[in-house]
Amino acid sequence: MDLSGIVAAAKAPPPPSGATYVAEVDERTFEAVMSGSVRYPIVMELTSPRANAGDLSRALTELANEAGGAYLLARVNVDAVPQIASALGIQAVPTVIGVVAGQLAPLWQGTKDKTEAKAIITQLLQAAAANGVTGRAEPVSIDADAGPDPRFADADAALAEGDYAMAVAEFDKLLAASPNDAEAKAGRAQAALLARVAAMDPAAVLAAANADPADVDANSRRPTPN
Repeated sequence: MDLSGIVAAAKAPPPPSGATYVAEVDERTFEAVMSGSVRYPIVMELTSPRANAGDLSRALTELANEAGGAYLLARVNVDAVPQIASALGIQAVPTVIGVVAGQLAPLWQGTKDKTEAKAIITQLLQAAAANGVTGRAEPVSIDADAGPDPRFADADAALAEGDYAMAVAEFDKLLAASPNDAEAKAGRAQAALLARVAAMDPAAVLAAANADPADVDANSRRPTPN
């Protein structure tokens, strides 16, 4: 895995306020949306109003937007476009599939809570990174009326200066006052990721992977030769 690519992706500008990374896909847009998988991972949700899976859809939407472009959520209503479900061999909904570089990776069938879904998607992102797919998706749409949130000014300034520890501290202050602030949680997660990635030592990662080839976590971070 090329750590420089992950660092570059992690240091991408934060998503615009009001950005969404959820694409509603039909037969006209399916191919174009899927083509993006060569640059960034795609999580494809195949669902239906009759599936009674609204909680899952809401959780996936929140996770995709919190990820800020680390992947794109492509949602397919199989009732509206049954040909897509048929082509993919989908037998039941909801079904969630990962797409990396055009390759399908079944993730799960049925419902998951937000924590479970996030854990599985994180594994998909790790697999994508191991295969060099570390780009970021562009927002599907942006709320034009949403401007920069002044609450995040200090944290944003710290991020711009590369002081990720300070950014984490600033987000922690906001979360101490508003523990359920989704934007502050997402910002803190981004800052913490930047701090971890910036501190990665490719030589140490490779040494850990070589020391224990059975260590899946270490090997998922293994750099590939240039």
